[in-house]
Amino acid sequence: MLDKGDFVKVTGKLKTDYYLSREGKPTGTLLILAFEATKLARKAAAAEAADAKATSEEHSES
Repeated sequence: MLDKGDFVKVTGKLKTDYYLSREGKPTGTLLILAFEATKLARKAAAAEAADAKATSEEHSES
């Protein structure tokens, strides 16, 4: 069971739907089509986020 604020690693696809709300304003919904979801411990999630940031910085410097 997930609680608000939990870190989750998801394997799957993202789908966005855009439409007009009842008030006539454009709005959208992000749907996660998950094949697998794993709840991460907070320390592991922080370490994984740091690794991902370092990897993205390496690619942007190239």
